[in-house]
Amino acid sequence: MENSVGSVGYEPDCPVAEDPVAFVDRCYDDFDAQSERLTGHDQRYMQLTPGPFRGRFVSAFLGPRISVHVETANQALEQSVGCNRDQINIGLVLDPDRAFTANGMQLAADGIMVSRSDVELDIDSPAGGTVAAICIDRDSVEHCCGDAAIVDFLLSRPGSVDIILAPELAEQLRQNLTAVLRACHDARSPDELSSLEDAFLAAICAQIALHRATESGWSTATRPRQGDRMLAAKSLLRHNRDTSPDYREMSRRLGCTPRSIQSAFAAQGMPNPSQYLRAVKLNRVRRDLLDGGIEAESIGDIAARHGFWNWSRFSQHYQRQFGELPSHTRARLQAASRN
Repeated sequence: MENSVGSVGYEPDCPVAEDPVAFVDRCYDDFDAQSERLTGHDQRYMQLTPGPFRGRFVSAFLGPRISVHVETANQALEQSVGCNRDQINIGLVLDPDRAFTANGMQLAADGIMVSRSDVELDIDSPAGGTVAAICIDRDSVEHCCGDAAIVDFLLSRPGSVDIILAPELAEQLRQNLTAVLRACHDARSPDELSSLEDAFLAAICAQIALHRATESGWSTATRPRQGDRMLAAKSLLRHNRDTSPDYREMSRRLGCTPRSIQSAFAAQGMPNPSQYLRAVKLNRVRRDLLDGGIEAESIGDIAARHGFWNWSRFSQHYQRQFGELPSHTRARLQAASRN
């Protein structure tokens, strides 16, 4: 574990904690494997930028009420996350130079994301970005927070997500998170973890309540028009049967020009629509290649099903996207089935 969570990034020889129950620190070369690390959530990742994947996921389990997770990756990812109905989640960006996008809204170092129970998150994470999630049991918030307005803010409107623009509060929570990760890593007894869990929960509720009561700058971000446009365009592209965007149809459906669609992707720090669509198709091929239920189907048939008819071009695109040939991906499935 690094001395400061703020500097956490991918390192091939990151340390592994001795206690795998309370504190887990792992590196990954597969984004699907990394996506499974956020326990209690239904997650699916898609790699947007080309190249071999390297990532790191750190988790601290303080007890039944709170867990803390820090994630980084060298590639840009689209993360589809179904949140636990019994939890609320507080998201923080740890890298001041890289902004994330959550449901079409920008989440940067000056903001805090509050995602409530049953929300569906569409997160675009930048290459090299680091983000933290504080997962809190809903009932604990109600029992431990003495401010009714804060309880109402955190627990009302299930299925919703807010981004609070509060730089000082975000920095306070980052500092607390750093201290909690260090303390959890060094904890040697269940009693130490229990005390840490109590103190962290109390500090979160108190800091949010104090900031909201004393700061006139408290505000909640609204989703910009470009965010709405990008989400709608991504939805259309995911259903596109070809490997090239149909800008005429997209423009008709969205009521805007192709240039406006391209500008929306650029404003949100996304690959352009053509690159995004190709990434969608290649990720679907990869998922099928790793599906043991269709292991007998040829790679060429799988590629064609997703719109890739030229084998040579498909193979080049695939290797560039994931750093390995499609045959190597299929070989990993076969090796796993033998074991």
